[in-house]
Amino acid sequence: MMDRVRRCLPWFPLWVAVCLLLPGCNRSLSEVGLDAKDWAVQAPPPTIGEVSAAYQAQDYQKAYTLGRRIADDADQPASARDTAAYIGGLASRELKQTGKAIFYLQRASRSVDRELANDAAIELGLTYAAADRNREAATTLLGAADTLRGEDRARAYYHAAVAQGKLGQRSAARTNLLLASSLARSPELASAVESELAVTGYTVQAGVYADPAEAEAAAEAAAVQTGLLGLDPPVLVPQVDEMGRSVTAVQVGRFTTWESATSTRDALKLPQALVVPLSQ
Repeated sequence: MMDRVRRCLPWFPLWVAVCLLLPGCNRSLSEVGLDAKDWAVQAPPPTIGEVSAAYQAQDYQKAYTLGRRIADDADQPASARDTAAYIGGLASRELKQTGKAIFYLQRASRSVDRELANDAAIELGLTYAAADRNREAATTLLGAADTLRGEDRARAYYHAAVAQGKLGQRSAARTNLLLASSLARSPELASAVESELAVTGYTVQAGVYADPAEAEAAAEAAAVQTGLLGLDPPVLVPQVDEMGRSVTAVQVGRFTTWESATSTRDALKLPQALVVPLSQ
């Protein structure tokens, strides 16, 4: 009986439209005790190809919406649900919806497809790191590293070490950076590892200025806030930017953990302040 009704559904809008054009048959659906949803033709379920195409087209809202439909559909094969959860998680991250991204990437990381599970674990770890959930980032990335090979394993060790460094776990971070260095093949990753090995702590950078006079003025303004918080006054640090130009950074404090530096940055309430690493 229900199969027959479903087969007839596509014809309902046509004869309803004809009926509404006839005299004496122009009452609304609600007037005859029906709801519009009773006449709706249910759209077919999306495919993984559609989800992937939306993501590649950078239509992240569509990719998430379609991916969620597959991932949450118990009638779909497990492989399709896991793949949709992975893409949906990535799309959520692009939409700055961290909670949803973590939820779906966690699901994908439990897939029986080990390659998909590894990819999801790496992206989950990076999502934790971007949200400053560094303990979870380090744990997730190190867990993924055990099942990876080559450059992928090196990247997992590197990002785990960055998270550990932010937690003040310098010894563990150094160990994993050395592991990453031994496996890295790309010049970009090798350079990133070397830079991270040189990190000794963190500071709050209130700004970087090409004009030394502007830097001094910014330092004086920041000193009002540091004084209220009982911190040392800002210091002026000469630097060379990416273009090879001489600039002056205004920096506040020296911190062993990312969290303590971030807390100070938030307390200072300086609009352009960033937490940056300090190097040897």
